[in-house]
Amino acid sequence: MVQRMSGHSGPVFTTRWIRIIPSPARRRKTWLWRVETLAEAPLGTIRWLPGWRRYCFFPEGGASFDAECLTDLALFCEERTLEQKRTWKKAKEA
Repeated sequence: MVQRMSGHSGPVFTTRWIRIIPSPARRRKTWLWRVETLAEAPLGTIRWLPGWRRYCFFPEGGASFDAECLTDLALFCEERTLEQKRTWKKAKEA
C-alpha cells in the first residue's frame, strides 16, 4: 500500500519497505522520483518513458525486489501515469 506524505519538493510516498521522493528536475514536463529504502539506500528512479507513454521504474544495479515491493512500484507507476495523462488532457481541452 502506497501512502502519501508531504515533502520538501512535493509529496513523498512510502510503503512498508520503500520511500518514493520527488526529485527536482529542470525543464521537464513530467515528474522524476528517487526510490530508496526506509534506511535511505538508493534503489532506482521512476521517470517518464516517452516511447511507452508511461512512468517506468529504472532500478540501480544489483537491487533486488520481492513481489510486494514490485507490486507497490507498479501501482505507483500506474497511478502517476493516469494522473499525468489526465493533466495533459485537461491542458489540451483548455
